[in-house]
Amino acid sequence: MSKTKGSVRLYVKNDRFLCVIAGATTYAFATVGKANVQKTLLFLTALL
Repeated sequence: MSKTKGSVRLYVKNDRFLCVIAGATTYAFATVGKANVQKTLLFLTALL
């Protein structure tokens, strides 16, 4: 049972993380433009 609980918690954490990434990229596209999106992605991957 603890195994299932752990994987559910991990899934929720990953889901939230993906939402943050999606939001950050959308924000980057909307405000900065395509030139700086690559920098933003590099910054996000550095956080990993």
